[in-house]
Amino acid sequence: MGSRPARNASGRDGSGSMKLEALQSKNRILPQLLTAMAFVVGLLAPGLSQAQTVEGRVIDAQLGGPIEGVSLTLLNDAGVQVAATESDEDGRFYLAARLAGLHTLTAERLGYAPMEPLDVRLEREILEVELQLARSPIELDPLTVVARRHDPRHDATFEGALARREQLPSVGPNRVVLRTDPEFAASGTVLQVARWFVPYQGCMIVWQNGLMRPDAQLSSRAQIREFLDELPAGFWEGLEYYRRWNDAPLGLRDIPHWVDMPSGCSVLALWPRMDHPDQPALWKRALGLGGIVAVFYLIRSLLMDG
Repeated sequence: MGSRPARNASGRDGSGSMKLEALQSKNRILPQLLTAMAFVVGLLAPGLSQAQTVEGRVIDAQLGGPIEGVSLTLLNDAGVQVAATESDEDGRFYLAARLAGLHTLTAERLGYAPMEPLDVRLEREILEVELQLARSPIELDPLTVVARRHDPRHDATFEGALARREQLPSVGPNRVVLRTDPEFAASGTVLQVARWFVPYQGCMIVWQNGLMRPDAQLSSRAQIREFLDELPAGFWEGLEYYRRWNDAPLGLRDIPHWVDMPSGCSVLALWPRMDHPDQPALWKRALGLGGIVAVFYLIRSLLMDG
């Protein structure tokens, strides 16, 4: 449909004249306007006319299967991150860049060697890539594990005596002997067993089953000989002897009240046999003492109730 011609018209209230032009049809103006706007936008922002994308998948270089959870980033030519994502269970990923130009693609995942950065030039196109990552052992910082365990060699127990026996020589000033050793074989008393030891000093501190015996005030060699001669050798599972007090383990270094200079004393620890018929077991002693205490409190309670 063509445009209508211009017309001249004159008014009644004046001598002048006015030229009237007919308006073009809206159906022709609107397409032309949209075309012009699109052309201007295309000139101002050519990178917006079509998106630039990088898509593809990441696979295991050794096994060929997809790798899930790979971190992928897209950097522009200034090194600024413009997109980031992670590969899905099929190893696929999708990254979109707002502007065209040179970009760098990176990919990394724990357990795989980092991929060398890949330079890609995006010019309003879809770039499909397939990335392969090689497995790599995970390097950990050095780890030092410190384990602490109880050392029985310092305890005043028979287990401690056995541990100390492993460390002490079979001869010398410090000894741990058991009833199965030759020293006990032909000995009837502890004094006869002690003949195999380096001679003791002028006083002796005696321990029995891990407890110090303050009643055994052995401040002379004569008292020591008399005391040891009264102890049957068959009563004991083992004997522990230290010629000098400072050589004894920490658990056997208590000082009785009658000793002024412990460095001049020897130490003897007696470890009793619980299976000997003439050696009362400690648990029987404890049971007897506990029974006496229980009876005492029972009588006391009855008297108070009465």
